[in-house]
Amino acid sequence: MCNSPDVLLFVLGLVKCICQWLDRYKDALVLLLREVLNRIQFRYNQAQLEELDDETLDDDVRTIYISYIIHNLSLAPFYLMLLALCIFCSCIKSSEGLMYINSFRT
Repeated sequence: MCNSPDVLLFVLGLVKCICQWLDRYKDALVLLLREVLNRIQFRYNQAQLEELDDETLDDDVRTIYISYIIHNLSLAPFYLMLLALCIFCSCIKSSEGLMYINSFRT
């Protein structure tokens, strides 16, 4: 059976790995989120949005336009969660965060 320090060190190692990945791709995540949100706004994407059918209903009683909006909005929370992890990783990298993590390695 694992004792709690071993489990904690495993989790901290996993978080460190995730943080390294997020540091590398943080700018791309911000760009993806911006593009997803721009796709559903007439200000940035009027031509494509006007081409979508807004009258014919599908089996889910949605138009193609509404399905397009819902699909793009459903992507935003995923990107926001990853960006929140970026903030968490920045906090861990601070000197106080590192001292806290190292306090478990006794």
